Amino acid sequence: MSEEVTSKKKIDLSAKRIVAGWPSVGYDGENERVREFYAKASGTVKSRTSMFAQKKLADIFIFAMALGKNAGITKDYDKKSDRKDTINMDYIANQPEYLWMMIAIAIEESDGNLEIFQDSRKIIDICERYANYGIELLMEMEGRASTSDPYVGYEEKFDDLLQNLKD
Repeated sequence: MSEEVTSKKKIDLSAKRIVAGWPSVGYDGENERVREFYAKASGTVKSRTSMFAQKKLADIFIFAMALGKNAGITKDYDKKSDRKDTINMDYIANQPEYLWMMIAIAIEESDGNLEIFQDSRKIIDICERYANYGIELLMEMEGRASTSDPYVGYEEKFDDLLQNLKD
């Protein structure tokens, strides 16, 4: 009796392979407050009161997206031309947890319809809408910061989030 060997096609689920050919992620570049907030991450503005000083644009985007998703609120661009297309998918691919957060949100938003993978722009659009709302929350948190305690606004929001998890 011989064993039948079946060959299964191996699927490459590496983040770099998944994002190959995906467009860059954007944010509202025409909104001065948003643009300045993202500038802190790219190092063009050095602010000791920003939790995101010297971080990457993708770090801010993912954090904003998660806050928007947690709130369950999306925000469209005022005009599509306001979209600043600068967050490279290569950085997101190097942080696979970022990519999988984006994918999970998009799959949930599409009610589990995996056809969303046929158009990566749809995945990015969903995530950008959540981030457009979440960035407002981040800016509000940062607005409570001071030089003596640059993280007070963030800590208050995290405490609120943890309290809501307990309830």
